[in-house]
Amino acid sequence: MKHLGLGLVLMASGACLAACSAGSAVGGSGDSPGAGAATATGGKGGNTGSGGSGATGTGGSAANGTGGANGGTSGTSGTSGASGTSGTSGTSGTSGTSGTSGTGGSSMVTACPSAQIGSPALRLLTRREIENTVNDIFPSVKGKWTDSLPANITVASGFDNDVSAVVGNQLASSLFDTALSIATAVTGSGFQNVLACAGTTKDHTCAKSFLDTTGKLFFRRALSDTEENRYLALFDQGLAASDFPTAMKWVIAGLIQSPNVVYRSELGTGSGTRTLTGSEIATELAYTFGGSTPSADLITQFTSGSAPSADTLAATAASLLQTDNGKLAFQHFFAQYLTYEGTAGITRTLTDPAPSVQYAAVAGDMLTETQSFIDKVVLAGGSLSDLLTSKKTYPTSSLAQYYGFPAPGADGSVTRPSGQGAGVLAQGSFLSTHANSDYSSPTQRGLFVYYRLLCQPKLSPPNGMAPPFTTSETSAATTTRQLYEEAHMTSNNCKGCHAQFDPVGFGFENFDQGGRFRTQQNGQNVDTTGNVMLEDGTMLFSFKNEEDLVQQLATQPEVAQCFSAYLSAYAFGTSAACLGSSNAQGLADGSLSIVQAFANLAKEPNFTQRAAP
Repeated sequence: MKHLGLGLVLMASGACLAACSAGSAVGGSGDSPGAGAATATGGKGGNTGSGGSGATGTGGSAANGTGGANGGTSGTSGTSGASGTSGTSGTSGTSGTSGTSGTGGSSMVTACPSAQIGSPALRLLTRREIENTVNDIFPSVKGKWTDSLPANITVASGFDNDVSAVVGNQLASSLFDTALSIATAVTGSGFQNVLACAGTTKDHTCAKSFLDTTGKLFFRRALSDTEENRYLALFDQGLAASDFPTAMKWVIAGLIQSPNVVYRSELGTGSGTRTLTGSEIATELAYTFGGSTPSADLITQFTSGSAPSADTLAATAASLLQTDNGKLAFQHFFAQYLTYEGTAGITRTLTDPAPSVQYAAVAGDMLTETQSFIDKVVLAGGSLSDLLTSKKTYPTSSLAQYYGFPAPGADGSVTRPSGQGAGVLAQGSFLSTHANSDYSSPTQRGLFVYYRLLCQPKLSPPNGMAPPFTTSETSAATTTRQLYEEAHMTSNNCKGCHAQFDPVGFGFENFDQGGRFRTQQNGQNVDTTGNVMLEDGTMLFSFKNEEDLVQQLATQPEVAQCFSAYLSAYAFGTSAACLGSSNAQGLADGSLSIVQAFANLAKEPNFTQRAAP
């Protein structure tokens, strides 16, 4: 029956989802300028690997038509037909070794005279979005099905929800396995709790009622007569060959694999500038700000009556951000923007001094600390300045002991002692993932500021990879700063790039590779002074330490513009220029919280319009 079912499912879905195969390479990154998605080159002194240059091949459409430049576009109706031409596979990249947190060179445009509109798109749901969709539509089987979906590819922006993503062979295969597992769980012993008539009539009419309700939730719109009749034909053939639950199992499996489900449409209608439909807007709101599929009420709200006002869109976005899935979706933005989630998977050797609590024992707590900080500071209405400069943090008791902090208060917070850092960049999750295993990394920490807070252009080391530290360099240095200055600032090959970000990273030298505060290294006082310079040579400011650094960064318009660009790239799935630039000033002057700025992206022209293709 499985092979028969697969054939019927493909017929009903009207698509071969294996649209293309794409080469990709994400090398592990150490101390490298421009480490990131396309090439990840280690830098001098880091445990590094280099990634290859996997070019994404073009692929066939998910329904009808020929392959498009981004792997093909899915047919809107999903009618059965010849699948598009499969794309040429890209060159696979060489995997990197032993790298920790690469920070890709910025491709963000921050000088935006006005907000722009982007191109029509079909956006592939991420693994997280598919999981949330299924769990929201079928809550009774949550945890009872097997997710075989692969991890999403992270692109140069650092995010895994890029608009260029398409269904390749691996995802198509794993999607079938996952859909079948879900359908089997749904049509099991509790099927009548999902579909009431499954316990009584068990016929064609019952199957139709499922498509009219649950099918609408999966498609985020009502199925057309053609689409519904195709699934009913699948049901009728399955019922003739087996029983009601088995027939419905293949209907559900077919629905889940449909291009209308795994892709969300942002195509719009009309000639010239295209306007997104009500169901497209409801879907965009739900996934961008709620992390899951739109509810039936949300679909009805935006498909009934006149076009929504900008204020209505922003208010809906803000409401969705306060749901459980919405909070998790925004947490995911920060996890990818700050690149801190590798904390628990790395080792850090600490001997100066030996820790009272071992790093491995609190590495997981560091993740919790940052997540709690985002939840209680940012999601509670905090500003960009609060993100960078807040003196409050939320460690566990063990982590507070590891840091040398007092025990957390009743609300779980600790106010950092004066002079011992500020904001999210002083937390162990960030500091330890932007370091080497046995010493800190001014390069990695400086590059984060250079790329993720200032949006400076990507830099590459000479010949593609910097050499390791020499014996003479390491033997002559007592502190990490001395080592980096000797290796990076005296060589003409290195100085041209490293002079732009190592001095920024020196501001973090009060923190070792495990994120612990220190004033000395190997018996010598650490020097945390430095300066911040842009790629064009503009000197922004000098600073005394991490606190002084982040306090001054929080006042720079370049930082607000850059952070605004990353919010936009995450929301719209593309780094295309100036799609969400209207909130930069509000972030800069503090009149907008981070949550408000993110929700206000629903007001941007690109949220409801697309340029003519």
